[in-house]
Amino acid sequence: MAAFGDNLLRNALGLLALWMPGAGGHGWMVAAAAGAFVAPSILFSGLGGELADGSDKALLVRRLKLADVPVALAALVALALGSVPLLFACLIAAGILSALFGPVKYGILPDQFEPGRLPGANALIEAATFGAILAGALASGLMLDTAGGLEAPARIAVGLALVAATLLAWASSRLIPHTPREAPALRPNPNIVGSTISLLRGLGNRPIRRASLANAWFWMVGSTVLSLMPGLVHGRMDGSPALVSLCLCVFAAGIAVGSGLASFLSGGRIILLIAVPGALLTGLALLDLGLVSVTGVHHVDPALGHVLADLFLAAAGGGLMAVPTLAAVQAYAAPDRRARAVAGQNVLSALGMALTALLLIAGQKAGMTEPALLGIAGVASVLAGLVMLVRLSPNPAAEFVWLLFRLFYRVELRGAENLPGKRLSIDGATHAPVIVTPNHVSWLDAALMFAVMDRPLFAIDGGVSRLWWVRPFLRVVEAVPVDAAHPLSMRRMIEQIRSGRPAVIFPEGRITTTGAIMRVQDGAAMAADKAGATIVPVRIEGLEATIFSRLNRAQVRRRWFPHVRLTVLPARRLEIRPGLTGRMRREAAGRALQDTLSDMLLATTETGLTLFEAVARAARIHGMSRIAVQDPIRGTLSYRKLLAGAAVLGRKLEPYASTDRRIGLMLPNANAAAASILGLASAGIVPVLLNPRAGLAALQAAIDATGFTTLATSRRLVDKARIGPVIEALSGRVDILYLEDLPVGFPDRLRGLLQRGRPLVAGGDPDAAAIVLMTSGTSGTPKGVVLSHRNILANIAQVGSRIDFGPADKVLNVLPVFHAFGLTGGMMLPLVHGIPVYLYPSPLDYRTIPAIASAIGATAMFGTNSFLSGYARTAHATDFRTLRLVVAGAEPVTAWTRRIWNEKFGLRILEGYGVTETAPVLALNTPLSSRDGTVGRFLPGLRTRLVPVDGIEQAGRLLVSGPNVMLGYLQPDAPGRLQTPADGWHDTGDIVSIAPADGHVTIRGRAARFAKVAGEMVSLAQIERIASELWPDAVSVAVVLADPRKGERILLVTDRPDATRAEFLHQARLAHLPDIALPSELRIAPALPLLGSGKPDIIAATKLATAGQLGERVA
Repeated sequence: MAAFGDNLLRNALGLLALWMPGAGGHGWMVAAAAGAFVAPSILFSGLGGELADGSDKALLVRRLKLADVPVALAALVALALGSVPLLFACLIAAGILSALFGPVKYGILPDQFEPGRLPGANALIEAATFGAILAGALASGLMLDTAGGLEAPARIAVGLALVAATLLAWASSRLIPHTPREAPALRPNPNIVGSTISLLRGLGNRPIRRASLANAWFWMVGSTVLSLMPGLVHGRMDGSPALVSLCLCVFAAGIAVGSGLASFLSGGRIILLIAVPGALLTGLALLDLGLVSVTGVHHVDPALGHVLADLFLAAAGGGLMAVPTLAAVQAYAAPDRRARAVAGQNVLSALGMALTALLLIAGQKAGMTEPALLGIAGVASVLAGLVMLVRLSPNPAAEFVWLLFRLFYRVELRGAENLPGKRLSIDGATHAPVIVTPNHVSWLDAALMFAVMDRPLFAIDGGVSRLWWVRPFLRVVEAVPVDAAHPLSMRRMIEQIRSGRPAVIFPEGRITTTGAIMRVQDGAAMAADKAGATIVPVRIEGLEATIFSRLNRAQVRRRWFPHVRLTVLPARRLEIRPGLTGRMRREAAGRALQDTLSDMLLATTETGLTLFEAVARAARIHGMSRIAVQDPIRGTLSYRKLLAGAAVLGRKLEPYASTDRRIGLMLPNANAAAASILGLASAGIVPVLLNPRAGLAALQAAIDATGFTTLATSRRLVDKARIGPVIEALSGRVDILYLEDLPVGFPDRLRGLLQRGRPLVAGGDPDAAAIVLMTSGTSGTPKGVVLSHRNILANIAQVGSRIDFGPADKVLNVLPVFHAFGLTGGMMLPLVHGIPVYLYPSPLDYRTIPAIASAIGATAMFGTNSFLSGYARTAHATDFRTLRLVVAGAEPVTAWTRRIWNEKFGLRILEGYGVTETAPVLALNTPLSSRDGTVGRFLPGLRTRLVPVDGIEQAGRLLVSGPNVMLGYLQPDAPGRLQTPADGWHDTGDIVSIAPADGHVTIRGRAARFAKVAGEMVSLAQIERIASELWPDAVSVAVVLADPRKGERILLVTDRPDATRAEFLHQARLAHLPDIALPSELRIAPALPLLGSGKPDIIAATKLATAGQLGERVA
């Protein structure tokens, strides 16, 4: 509003001077008006900068805008009287207030925006400013058109518009948030001349001074065009004030476009090289404008379009100059001197514009025409551009590479503030040793790091450095060739790092061939350790999709110009256990750096989505036609068909949701389950996933706890599982909905196809409930575990940061989706990663599943020990030939199962550990770090705490906190009330130990699965492990019974028909099991109760054993 009012007044004065009878009609008066407005900036900008740095900038803006009101009223009087001298006086007063306002207008931006957003903020300010200039010029031109518009009524209308704009500006200023006083002790210097000189001396810092001079050139060129435009239209084009307004409109539009382009090219960084093409473009456009207008262009001539095009290009070049240079002044200045730095830049600009006005007046007095003056300005701008090319940018090569990346890949830099600066900062302070460690996805990675850092030192493989096409680049960048066969080369690198030189080392040592983080080379970690350097992790995303990566088309969807993202995380030190030396320290350092990169992957993976949005995003990345899910009943569904089906089912099921947006879902592992879960997520409905074999009591408890009123299921499932009586009993409490009965016609399918990729309910909350899974834990009482979208996606990201899943894989999932392992790992993980997943309804088809794995070429498979041992017995040695990842969980993996999978199929089972309440994975063995007998290392992003347990040494009860920890429980005795974890910590109830050397976790048992025999704690899980080693093809379970003499006693139950207690006692003594831990008796039960995951149902077994109904006692 302030710029609108100032330019309304300024342009009105110029038009009156040229067209009003008796005013003289001299073109130099327009330049004089420009000079009268900008001249006060020379003397008063310093005072404005001091006032801004020493006070609340928001309060200062309000006071200055209030002071504009009497000036606007005086201008109204001058316009009513038609007094050109009085208008000049008002213009000078407005110039003084504008000079005081300029420093605070730009100085307040860094207080309101982060450094990375300054170029964009400045682009908006420049666009808004010239938009206001455009509006002011247009308004004055339209109101004072020559067709009688110079009479008193039109002039008064201009004055009233000026007053209204001033009042609106003052009202708007009251909305600005208060800012802190950066220099509260600063007192304004009453000597405005001395203050101005002090400001100019304060620009002695070379980067700030050069940026200020470049910005001043923009204002000089801009004032030249604005001053010459009315005269050019009047004298050379025989136009009216309306045509002047049109030209100024085009000019302002060009400024806005150029500013926006500069903001895009900068990408949130200070890129001064952008000003160079801006100056050259402006110069060439002004030269052409001078040439085309030298013979005169009538306002109806076709050449008018040529003139307007030149004006637009000249202005666009100006926008390219203005945005980066002003942002540089703001960013380079210290916070307590920022407003004064801006004021100093304003003084330079004002001096330049005043000098420009004097030169224009002198030139026009000497008889020079507007075209000649424009041509001279064009030549000067071209020369200025060449000077900027040599002197303006501190690192032109890096900035040029950055511009190429922005143009071709729209590269986005996040966390730029975490990048190390120069070895010496502006004030001469030395930085600590820093190593930047990016992941390595393409041949362009080094160029990208060169573009975003300030002359870094690169470690490059000695062999690569000798390639003919690499050697030319080494003349531009500084690199140290490193060869593992020559330790002295690494020593030179370490010495450079110790000196404080920021270094870039790609810790993987090679470009990824899997798309994931590859094994970290220990040399990079040891360089950081020996140099005492901090690590700055950097993730590069997007370049793996270019032709410069080593991934094939099966691994990644190729794109010519993918969006590239560079995320820089805060610096951190490698955590290495004290006292380690030699090989052990080297391995520990490599492991610490590997963990750092895993943490980086987790921190940079988007988890703030709903499940539906995450799958839709995967579809856009990998292609809608890519296979998403398969099953043996419905066949193959692409992402397009899956999302369309989800839209249809979500819309059909939505009316059946309860008032709290829940619905029961009992479906087999099949395409319909995936489509239903995604459709409900799309509609904002929470499915309660139910186990069809849970039994009537458990299902009724689920209804009590969650409150759903409709159970959606499948007739095929009810028939196959033979649960018709259970469903019939439930029908008295909830409505039973069979998916086969849903009416789906052609309009529904068409609507679903059009809806695909877009949720039915927009604005889904990633932290809202997504799924309810029923669990009984060790209490025996079913309860609902409420998981949010972020819980599940965070757990997928945690697993993905440790294991290299990719689109080239194919998952075979036989685990039910009502189990957290089957839901997260078996279904959602592949769908989110663009991995085809084959869903098989029953994990108990031991002969069929190996054949399916062979037929579909599965590369990854999830299972429990019970299921995996069953497949190993029946499968042919070649059935699992394509598998590369076999992940087991839910129960301990026995030594027999490991051995047979290794011997028969050549595969190592990766055992993990989790609980439903953590969505579910907590720890996992990986191909890079695996130890038999453990469940691997805790996933990144988790906080753990071990609570000591009496009688158990070197272990504790595990408590966890992290992004994958549930929202809470829904209990049958408190329906609808969410019981959240205390302070975000979940008590797993498991007793674990953690190896201090490598962090591998060993499960000692559940707290509820320890027996206290004669005062000693005995692990039931240990007894069961011995039984599984003795009888690997049998299911065995240890239960606790009350004992009047010892407190508790242990009963071992197995389904092995020829088992004897004597052979167990022999095996137990070989395993050094103490006598106190030996079972008091052994029973044989032909059919032990099992859970849906294949694990023994401990609670049911204990109840039967207590009642004496479980098996027969044997000697």
